[in-house]
Amino acid sequence: MNRYFDISGKKVLIIGGTSGIGLAVARRFAEAGASVAVSGRKNRLQDADRTIDFIAGDVDDESSVDGLFDAAAKKFGNADCLIINAGIAPDDGGKFGAMATDTFDGAMTTNTRGAFLCLNRAPDITADGGSIIVTTSGAADVVFPGYAIYGASKSALSILARHAAAQLGARGIRVNCLSPGTIVTPIQPENDPEAIICKAHTCLGRTGTTDDVVGAYHFLASDESRFVTAAELVVDGGWVGGLTERSADALLHAAD
Repeated sequence: MNRYFDISGKKVLIIGGTSGIGLAVARRFAEAGASVAVSGRKNRLQDADRTIDFIAGDVDDESSVDGLFDAAAKKFGNADCLIINAGIAPDDGGKFGAMATDTFDGAMTTNTRGAFLCLNRAPDITADGGSIIVTTSGAADVVFPGYAIYGASKSALSILARHAAAQLGARGIRVNCLSPGTIVTPIQPENDPEAIICKAHTCLGRTGTTDDVVGAYHFLASDESRFVTAAELVVDGGWVGGLTERSADALLHAAD
């Protein structure tokens, strides 16, 4: 019997996989029978994650990125799926004229330069016919106060991924972006202003959970996505759908 969306036996490296969405994806993939390694600055894996391997790596440091890719190559040979997920989400204060240059430099270093360093090494470790998934963000498509710098740092990843898709397609390697919306994690609590606004402004009227987004990564890692590349899969509950009736009513009532 055919097993659709089967990733059992696939070798997966998740960069930025020790917390939040990355860790949820790692656990999902391990449960599905994949051989999974995650990287991060610190090992936050629990006893229940004993089937997941940890490789230390800091995407802010090029030599550290080289070290983690070399270590992954020794473990895997070639990876069937590479997920580039490391990132930070600083609040920039929301007002031009008062934003800190250090905040900009930090976001660009981790989110943009870090992803570039990983993509630059990706051809060395990704197996022919494999899948590379780059985590972007809904903040790259929707203006939200305080996220100008974060959104800018993530928006650059889409064009990097499309260029990588064009270059690696000859090897059958797919390169796609996955753009999550407001996903509740330890660093994105349910009572955060973004989460509160999300409930009124998204088509589905709620925030997301990691369970809502792991399936999209599963799809892009599986052979069922074999004809999908240079694309961006948005998983945001409909935030990019525009003004909902709920948010329109709220704005109209506020104007009364």
